[in-house]
Amino acid sequence: IDDASLHPCVRYARYERDKVVSFIPPDGPFPLMQYIIRSASMPLPVDVRPSIKFSARDRSGEVRIIFAPVLMSAQTEHSEDCSITIPFPVQVVSVSLSTDVGTITFNPDTHVCLWHIGNLKRGRNAILQGTVTLDPKLPCPESTPPVQAAFRLPLVSASGMSVTKLDIYNENYKPFKGLKCTTIAGKYEFRTC
Repeated sequence: IDDASLHPCVRYARYERDKVVSFIPPDGPFPLMQYIIRSASMPLPVDVRPSIKFSARDRSGEVRIIFAPVLMSAQTEHSEDCSITIPFPVQVVSVSLSTDVGTITFNPDTHVCLWHIGNLKRGRNAILQGTVTLDPKLPCPESTPPVQAAFRLPLVSASGMSVTKLDIYNENYKPFKGLKCTTIAGKYEFRTC
């Protein structure tokens, strides 16, 4: 864990010394801990396969993007708030894109295309494909734009963090040991050749 934000009820000195989250819970639901992991060894929770090609001869381009959530727990039925953002170069003047899931908006002033996928059921892929038109007065783009992904995976811990032991003192009942977590996209950027 590179950066942790702990609820004020957590005994911070014990966490720093033993890496144990010891706390007296407040009334009602509360976020106990939020954290960031900057390790490159974690598997990506989504698979995005972008293919964007421009043709100087035809003054057009082809776009095909496949979005598939791959890291889901047994309790998770769907991914939430999925979207893809494509910041097209200034040479792109219009798009003709279609999708089997979600909606597509293109802003001709900023040249940004937003594909809002929404919720995607387990095992379901979303596909965006179509063509773009290039400005004939400008040179053909030399590189393809990066594709940025945003998503939420409820009940998935991409870091692998889990509760191994739960001790409760001064109570006569046996509590349920569980962990409710959500994986939220930070900055996922996929590039094409």
